Amino acid sequence: MYNFIKKYWSHILCVILLIIVGLFIYKWYNDTYVKKPVTYESQQEASTPEGVERAAKNAQVGIGKGQATEIANKIEYIYKNNVTPEYIVPTTAKDVDKTIKEETKKNKADFSIVTDPNNPDKEFDFSKYKENTPINLNQYNIHAYKKVIRSVSYAPTEKIVGASIQQKINDHGTYMGVGVDYDIDDKKVYGKIIVSW
Repeated sequence: MYNFIKKYWSHILCVILLIIVGLFIYKWYNDTYVKKPVTYESQQEASTPEGVERAAKNAQVGIGKGQATEIANKIEYIYKNNVTPEYIVPTTAKDVDKTIKEETKKNKADFSIVTDPNNPDKEFDFSKYKENTPINLNQYNIHAYKKVIRSVSYAPTEKIVGASIQQKINDHGTYMGVGVDYDIDDKKVYGKIIVSW
């Protein structure tokens, strides 16, 4: 074995360095590009546009400042008026992450913000609990965009009536769909493909 290592030490060193570089690239990619649909925040942070924008960025969902403010205001209203959030996640410390991701997916949310109602000024801390400790967390499932947009139009000067339906095709607010226009004067029907962003 010693002779093998002595003979191929430079090759072994290159393989070890490649593995280390590969692990750094993998970690950087996960930290930079992998979607994180669930963000744990304090209740105060979740009630701010900046907190909502951070959660959206983690999930790689593009939202505007106005939409972030609207979402933050709803979360703040729920918190300040002691309204029970739509989703309270009963789970154990061991299964928190799994349960919340399942709830996010089940509710077809673009992303979720999770807060600890018992410690509203702090982000939920997993390390404080034993694995089987029962935990209830507030989960705010955010639907940044409608999944489907339906529209009806009428252009009086051209006398054209139209209808369309569009489906969301990505997490950045891009929609694709089809539509039909009817020209009342010419009595012709026109089909169209629509892309919106």
